[in-house]
Amino acid sequence: MTKPQFNLALARDGETIGYRGTALLDTGFDGYIVINREIVNFLKPTFTKKIALNIGNNQKVMAVVCDIYVIFETLTQDYSFGVEAIYMPSESQPIIGSRLIQEICVNENTNLVFDYLGKKLSFASR
Repeated sequence: MTKPQFNLALARDGETIGYRGTALLDTGFDGYIVINREIVNFLKPTFTKKIALNIGNNQKVMAVVCDIYVIFETLTQDYSFGVEAIYMPSESQPIIGSRLIQEICVNENTNLVFDYLGKKLSFASR
């Protein structure tokens, strides 16, 4: 079964939209977003720090962090946030974490909506 996905756009802070694609939701990831090599090559963000990260199998890895701008495109409204992104070159697709979802739902007074048949996630105003 395919995991639910978001349509989104990513950009460097203060720039026009650069990368468009989809991202998977991982509720077990408590950060904002994980980006891959393709996005880094496209956006060429500035890395701000290194962090130690525990991944799924309890293995510790070093990762680099950059600031990017995430834009979720929905039928009713676009939601835009500046966030810290973790760069994991081995990922095949961006991963959205629970911290970003919670921030959007609380700050924008929205609910997360899952289209089961279409396997798509979006936000709807409360």
